[in-house]
Amino acid sequence: MDDHKEVVVITTRLTRQDKKELDRKARVEGINNSHYMREAISRYVQEYGLCQLIEASKQERAEYPRKESDYFKGQKDIPQISVKLDAECFGQLCQVCTHLQASAAHALRVCILEALHPAED
Repeated sequence: MDDHKEVVVITTRLTRQDKKELDRKARVEGINNSHYMREAISRYVQEYGLCQLIEASKQERAEYPRKESDYFKGQKDIPQISVKLDAECFGQLCQVCTHLQASAAHALRVCILEALHPAED
């Protein structure tokens, strides 16, 4: 029996301040950053009810318009972060891509930022 799991590595960027906040929140929860990011994807899918969305294909993700925002305005030396995703978690991220009509990198950043800075109810 082959126990080898297929994994995908997704890389995105965060501001230095948000990277520090990611480090802090993961440490407070007693988990590593990768685990925190995978949980952020799952929470986003659940909170926005995306379970029924069809996952964006590789071609669709590549064709989505590039998302420009003020998030990085005035930032220098923006750190990159990467996370390994198993097939299930990558499928969830692809659902977020469909929802946002964005690349996997942008969708991952949105999930992380939502977890770091939840909207006030």
